[in-house]
Parts: sequence; C-alpha cells; structure tokens
Amino acid sequence: MNTSNVCCPECGCSLDWPTLTSHTPASRWLYCPNNHPLCTVGEFRQVARELALSEEIALYQQGRERRMRAMSYRDVA
Repeated sequence: MNTSNVCCPECGCSLDWPTLTSHTPASRWLYCPNNHPLCTVGEFRQVARELALSEEIALYQQGRERRMRAMSYRDVA
C-alpha cells in the first residue's frame, strides 16, 4: 500500500508501509528503497499509535458536535 505524498527526506523516493509482525523487534531500523535509514520500528509504531489516537479523538469530537447541533435544532423547533 503506497502512502501518498510520503517520501524519503534524503532522496525523495516514495515510501510504502513497512510489512511488520508482532515479532519484529522495536530496535530494527526501517530504510527507504535507496537504503537511507528512516527510523526504528519502535519509533514507527509510536507515531502510528499517536496518529490513530488523534484520528479517533477527532472522530469523537465530530460526532459530539453533530449531536450538539441536532439537540440545538430540536430546541429551536
């Protein structure tokens, strides 16, 4: 799966999602196709968790805002 607009900061080549298992050590380095070091698996997992959490929070807030608008429309009607 290719991530749009994500590229190696050193050479600019496109990056794909790494194939990881639960047994992949956190200390293992991830590299771009041109063999430039990017980050460790542990760092990648941490950023992925933070992105997923921020998306979950944003979706929760959007749902809450929708519910609040729906309630205010009912009060007006």
